[in-house]
Amino acid sequence: MTIMSKLVFDTRRIVRDFGGMTKTSRLLTEFGWPTSRDAVDKWRRRHSLPVGTLCRLAFIAKERKQRFDLYDYIILETDETANGRRQKKRNHCN
Repeated sequence: MTIMSKLVFDTRRIVRDFGGMTKTSRLLTEFGWPTSRDAVDKWRRRHSLPVGTLCRLAFIAKERKQRFDLYDYIILETDETANGRRQKKRNHCN
């Protein structure tokens, strides 16, 4: 059996925790970081977002007294190959 793993950022969960694509875009814009809804959608699909944006979201969360812990958004993704079959497993790190 072979096990390979990588870390994936759960951007879908971040966007959901900030109220969805439109709300996240509006919040960032209101806090001086103009961001389009399309940009937010790209982060969700790529599982990636700019570090500057991540920092702004942390400030927004603090201002709103909203929990924001990076461990909540890190997924350990493993590929296990056993008997010629490949199986993908995803686990949140928190």
